Amino acid sequence: MLSCYAAQYTTIWNIHRERTMAGLASARQRGHYGERPKAIAPDTFAMALQLYEARTTSVQRICTRLGMARRSFYRDLAAHQGDYEHEGRRS
Repeated sequence: MLSCYAAQYTTIWNIHRERTMAGLASARQRGHYGERPKAIAPDTFAMALQLYEARTTSVQRICTRLGMARRSFYRDLAAHQGDYEHEGRRS
């Protein structure tokens, strides 16, 4: 009896997996890759970066004015600085 349940579960699992893979392939064809949306829009980050580099406003005030979390700003800032540092090494 247990082997019947196991076989049924395996069949259902395989059908679910096939449908999931078909859906992912269809999404890839449409140009969707399942990435999580950015917490901060690129234009908003550019504005925040200008204010940050001017050193006239605190990070807390920048984030409050632009409606973003400080953690998100610092994460994007680290990624921006990391990309900038690696650009010179690529060439």
